[in-house]
Amino acid sequence: NLCHLCWFPQYYSSPTNLWVYSQREKGTMSAVLTSILYSWILPILGILGLVAALTYFGPILVVNLLSIQNLKSKYGAKWGLVTGSSSGIGLSIATKLAQQGLNVVLVARDDQFLKDAYAQLSKQYPKQEFRAVPVDLG
Repeated sequence: NLCHLCWFPQYYSSPTNLWVYSQREKGTMSAVLTSILYSWILPILGILGLVAALTYFGPILVVNLLSIQNLKSKYGAKWGLVTGSSSGIGLSIATKLAQQGLNVVLVARDDQFLKDAYAQLSKQYPKQEFRAVPVDLG
């Protein structure tokens, strides 16, 4: 009369127990499927949801909770060199370094973007020195 042999971790017993399901003792096959659902599938989905939430919100929390390092005071630096500083992330890094009181060497391709970045930073931070070095590093 046995219908199924399975390894089922139950909430009230250890995961290593071997449970023998029969039509008389545990009911229909839906009881077996419900047991599998509550014992394996829902906890796994819960763990996956927690991992997904941590990978999404974790970096946001780290970025917002950590303070920005002041490289001038930390290393006693006077100059910073930023490659790709004509636009995008490089220009943002050059701006942050200038905000911290560092002089900045702007390294990028020789085009109008480099000249515009140099002019913008020189105007925005008149106390800092800037050097534009046109180089194609590719």
